[in-house]
Formats: sequence, structure tokens, C-alpha cells
Amino acid sequence: AFFLEDAGIFEFAQSAERRGPPGSGGGGDLIPFFSRRIGLLRGREVPIIAGTKLTGKIGRFDVGVLDVQTNELTIDDRQLAPSRNLAVARVKANFWSQSYVGAIFTNGDPSGETSNQLGGVDLKLATSNLLGREKNLSLVMFGSKTRTGGLDGRDGAYGGEIAFPNDLVSLSQKWTRIEENYNPALGFAPRTGVRIASTNAEYRPRPDVLGIRQLSFEFAY
Repeated sequence: AFFLEDAGIFEFAQSAERRGPPGSGGGGDLIPFFSRRIGLLRGREVPIIAGTKLTGKIGRFDVGVLDVQTNELTIDDRQLAPSRNLAVARVKANFWSQSYVGAIFTNGDPSGETSNQLGGVDLKLATSNLLGREKNLSLVMFGSKTRTGGLDGRDGAYGGEIAFPNDLVSLSQKWTRIEENYNPALGFAPRTGVRIASTNAEYRPRPDVLGIRQLSFEFAY
């Protein structure tokens, strides 16, 4: 419950249909902060000494701060990970009715193998009243960079998505670049050194014939 409460405040560059950040293709190729990285290491439970979390709203700002001190992980008198301090801070400035600009910062490597920091910014422009009609349109863009001991350069990730997610016609185009040394130690990036692009179009009529409520025709690339 400590990690799950108000977890949405720490989400970064969430795409229109909440399937992961832009370019993820629904598979979560890039998640700068993933709370399950705290307290678990290679399938083993890491003892937590203490943790504190502050979340809330200050005017039009959403604010979240999480700090956890872990104990060392020792198995059969062999140290698998030292005691570490792990922290994340997130702020979003909301404007209009559904848009925001935000920033995130993380510090710490759960494995204790090296030092690691991540910084990122994201922007979402969205409306559900396109051209005065009840139509949705959104644009999400983000950029983030990591700093890891022993790695130098080519440590950024950036991308975006433009989406028209509506009932009859749904369209989206996503693109992400993740460089070779990008290392979100408190997040999740299973593949690096890649460019990920995806196009999706869906037509979903409601014929109301023979008991059929809705049909779906989809093109994905």
C-alpha cells in the first residue's frame, strides 16, 4: 500500500490510451521510474529499513517525493547488495483542462553496483472538445537522460505520440529513441540502442444489427 497509494503522480509521459509511454507498443519498453525496483533484486526480497513519501497538490501543481533506505542483502554470508538510499521526485504543472508539463528525477541503483541518476521532462497537450465537438486529440512528448558511473555519453531517451483516440475512429503514431547507455536504474528499459515506431488505426462502427453492438477493423504497423 505504501508504494501503490498515489502511484499515478509518478507516471511519466503516459500515452493517450494508458498503455505505457510513447513508443512502448504496449510492452513498456521505457518506464523511467518503476516502484517495484525498490525492495526486490533479481527475484529476492531486499530488507527495507525505512521509507517516506509525500504526495499531493499545491495549486495547479502535482507533487510527489519518495525516499527509501534499504538494508544490505546477504545470502549465505555473501553480500548481494549493499545498503542503499533510493529516491524519486516528480512535479507536474497542470494547465488548460487536460494538459501538463512535468519533470522527474531519480537517484540510486538498487544493485549498489554503481551510482545512477535520471532526469526527464515531459509535456502533454490534450483536448476532448476538438473544434467544438466531442472529439479527443492529444500530443505527448518527452526527453530523459541518465548518468551512470562507468558509462559516458549516448545515455538519452526521447520520443512522442500524437493520438486521436475516439469511439468510431482511433488513430495514433508513436516514436521513441533509446540510446545505448541509457540506464534507468530505478525504472525499466529492456532494450537500449533502438528506435521504436508504431502506427495504429482502428475503425469501430456500431451497426446495431443482429445484436451486434460494435465491430472493430484495425491496422497496425
